[in-house]
Amino acid sequence: MGKYTGIEILLNSHLAPTAIRSKLTPQLATLIPMIEEEMRQAFEVEYPSSKETWTEIDLQKRALGVVSRVTARLFVGFPLCRNEKWLELNSQIVEQLFITVMVMRNFPPWVHPVLNKILPSQYKLKKILRQIHSMLLPIIEERRRNPPPSEEKPIDVLEYMMDLAKGTEAEAQNLAMRYCYTIIGSVHTVTGAIIDSVYEVCARPEYAEPLRHEIQQALDEEGGWNKTTLSKLRKVDSFMKEVQRMYPPSAIGFRRMVKEPLTFSDGLHIPAGTFVCVVVAPQNQGDDDDQDKASFDGYRYYRKRLQNPDSTRNDYTATDADHLTFSHGRYACPGRHIASAEIKMALAHLLLKYDFKFPEGKGRPANLNLHELSFPDPAGRIMLKQRPGQADVL
Repeated sequence: MGKYTGIEILLNSHLAPTAIRSKLTPQLATLIPMIEEEMRQAFEVEYPSSKETWTEIDLQKRALGVVSRVTARLFVGFPLCRNEKWLELNSQIVEQLFITVMVMRNFPPWVHPVLNKILPSQYKLKKILRQIHSMLLPIIEERRRNPPPSEEKPIDVLEYMMDLAKGTEAEAQNLAMRYCYTIIGSVHTVTGAIIDSVYEVCARPEYAEPLRHEIQQALDEEGGWNKTTLSKLRKVDSFMKEVQRMYPPSAIGFRRMVKEPLTFSDGLHIPAGTFVCVVVAPQNQGDDDDQDKASFDGYRYYRKRLQNPDSTRNDYTATDADHLTFSHGRYACPGRHIASAEIKMALAHLLLKYDFKFPEGKGRPANLNLHELSFPDPAGRIMLKQRPGQADVL
């Protein structure tokens, strides 16, 4: 299906993941003030400031708005990150790609060329791609024509991709297409993690105050946001990891395709072209000695950290054979450290500034499952009210 959607361009090289892993992630300390600034502005735009009454909000829309703005700042910088049309297109491309792929999956490959011509979502996807290209190509060309001094170079994924690109990768059209499909995994997975975390706080309000206390204490000790502030949010980190364990975005992980026929020592033969993956589910994630894996325990990894404080194995971003949501090994998600920072800072803003709960008589919206994918119900709503004296917490 990649040849119809255009996403197969990501198979030709690892330019974008390399740019994120080797260039952007090492800049995390520098990026935190940028994330803070953009998140502050995003919350002012996306969230209500009512101090007196409970307000029902579309959490999917609000969280997506915040994450889209922050991600655009990190991926393409000014001025596009504040362009409302650009932000809208970045959200729409994911929606139309998702619809196209889900529909095509239900038909045999020989039908795909026909679907490529008649699917409304495919038509919309191609239109969105053209619009994104029309806005992004002039930025690429301008950066090439007038490169700034090294100390003034933009700190964003686009710039790093331009620096690392070789051969056809360096073509403006190629870079623009790679950007379009790199943004997909950077927006909706983070949005989903924030929504699931907020839902769990609403469903388990006993976690709210301990998490608020830890956040406020870390901010007070550090005088604001920095890498050390984030590292001190150990209960928040544990809560996030448990949410991810209970609500993984996909039922399968560590997906690989066998390029050459493979025969194991026990005689098991896997033909070339076979897809191999592992199950990612609550009962399959966690150490063998974990108690009650089927139940939610927001402090599961916090307690493990206390037992082994020098180990990073229980961090939200850690991967191993028991925690494969971010995959594992050399192809583990390259942006997971930045995603972790975004989620923590978004949850901190929500927890410190607002009280929230489910609407009267409603409980946690069940996540939706489609094929192997799982995601928060986009129709889910929460009630939100600003906490006294918490007008500005970031």
